Amino acid sequence: GDHLDRELDHWAAEMERVERGPLPALERLLAELRRTKPQPHPTVTLVHGDAKPGNFAFVDGEVSAVFDWEMTTVGDPLTDIGWLELLWMQPVGITSHPAALGIDELLAHYQEVSGITLQNRPWYRAFNAFKMAVICLIGAMLYDEGHSDDEKLLLAAYGTGLLTKVGLGELGVELDLHVVAGSAPDHPPGVAQVLAQAEVTVANRAEIRTASYPAGAVVAQDPAPKSLSPTVSLLVNRGDTGATFVMPDLI
Repeated sequence: GDHLDRELDHWAAEMERVERGPLPALERLLAELRRTKPQPHPTVTLVHGDAKPGNFAFVDGEVSAVFDWEMTTVGDPLTDIGWLELLWMQPVGITSHPAALGIDELLAHYQEVSGITLQNRPWYRAFNAFKMAVICLIGAMLYDEGHSDDEKLLLAAYGTGLLTKVGLGELGVELDLHVVAGSAPDHPPGVAQVLAQAEVTVANRAEIRTASYPAGAVVAQDPAPKSLSPTVSLLVNRGDTGATFVMPDLI
């Protein structure tokens, strides 16, 4: 198959490797991604796999090094752009700097200097939400099986369901957030026991409620994201899909 098929197959296999029971929402997202998969971009490039500002070093305003190549392949460059779009929602770090480019300005610059025309952006964002949701699921399993006591992996269980909702929203599929993120089969038993406490902690710190919000709703209020627990580094309010999620920076 093409690069997109390989990516879908890889992350589907990772999901199946760590799942302990049915994952109906995540499986629905995978099915929708396969059903609506576009033709890969005709330009084939080196694909980093984790393209984000934190993986670049700068000297005098120029990129001097690129890190974290473990997901690198050759294929569709728009997979990197969808990943970057998903991460550009992060309200901390470089994106919170007053001089930081907005996502539309950033992508316009990318098109200008690369000559690559962006297309099917919602699908690529949805694919990367699926990828990120599976990575969160892997992190939750590592915590649950005792391979790590890092609390950010515990919170990954929370991110899996909410990222699933983001991906489904990008594809125009609406599911109740509690069905996606709160059903017991979507989380391993040990993690499920702590999810309620994690949700309360997140809600208290960021005034987020685990419910579906209408498009354009403002659901993240004071305190500012910088005051969140260090185990939580990504707060996203997607007004266009009505999806809000909190997830740890696992990658």
